Amino acid sequence: IIISDEDDSSSSVVQKKKNDDKAIPVAIVGRPNVGKSTMINALLGTKRVIASSMPGTTRDAISIPWNWQGHDIDLVDTAGLTQFHSTPQSIEDSAIHNAMRAMNLAHVVVLVMDVSETMWRKFELTLAQAILEQGRVLVIAANKMDTLVTNDYTQQQLVNDVQTQLEQRFPGLRHTPVIAMTSIDPKQGLHQLMPAVLDARNRWSQTVSTSVLNRWLRHAIQVQPPPSSTIKIKYIIQSKARPPTFLLFGNVTELPTSYIRYLRHSLQYEFQFHGMNIRIAMKQSSGNNDIVKKKKQTTGIGGWQGRKRRMTAALKKTGKSPNKYRKKKSK
Repeated sequence: IIISDEDDSSSSVVQKKKNDDKAIPVAIVGRPNVGKSTMINALLGTKRVIASSMPGTTRDAISIPWNWQGHDIDLVDTAGLTQFHSTPQSIEDSAIHNAMRAMNLAHVVVLVMDVSETMWRKFELTLAQAILEQGRVLVIAANKMDTLVTNDYTQQQLVNDVQTQLEQRFPGLRHTPVIAMTSIDPKQGLHQLMPAVLDARNRWSQTVSTSVLNRWLRHAIQVQPPPSSTIKIKYIIQSKARPPTFLLFGNVTELPTSYIRYLRHSLQYEFQFHGMNIRIAMKQSSGNNDIVKKKKQTTGIGGWQGRKRRMTAALKKTGKSPNKYRKKKSK
């Protein structure tokens, strides 16, 4: 597969995020006539959206409620994308605007590519990068694999080639889930799509415990220390999920871009954050630890019963109650 530089101008280590009982929004995006609507009809097992060989058949983003093996899914079929517009200026632009809005509201975005062309457009890779920058999780559907897969060129080889090409152009897309399939034949890879979508969404929603994160951080720093010996990274926390967002604490306000990139790639590999953008911020620590744990209030050794015994013993000996447990009032 060749990528063209020409643009198309036409412990519990992890915890799932709560409130997962809502329908999962899944947007299906891609260039015109790559098989998005055909793939949706094949998934649903019925003709719910119009599929045609004529590009531009789908104009509006169509939301389809669906239950797949007990999981509520909100499938969104979108118009074919050829370019980005900040504001719609025509009917075609409005369709593109609706598709971009559906992409931004989705949890998982399935980018459908036509591998029969053997040459991928730069726009498709730009679109994949935009999906990650919006904080969504990406799954790639390499459609029409029947035109390439033979006895000498297997489905897995196709997947490996797609992933390699993506990684060469955008290192942040390494190990992005790729499903080689043929939408007109459900037996050819289509059955792998929804398990990959749910797995991607679960990984995108996970929260890594602070203790596990800091064990990873110590190892990552040991393998590759910061570029300057004056930079001290003390600890890390995950501030949110969807997308995974992490906060580093240390003696500086920012880290070199190359070292942030190293930490991001290490996090992706260690915790399977593939197909999504990991956000990392640096904060200068004001003390030894910004996470101050509230001390448990007690009444001393032995609790209140021990205190009662000490007070009784003091009264018998001196006739006065000990005052070391109370502050003297200032006059």
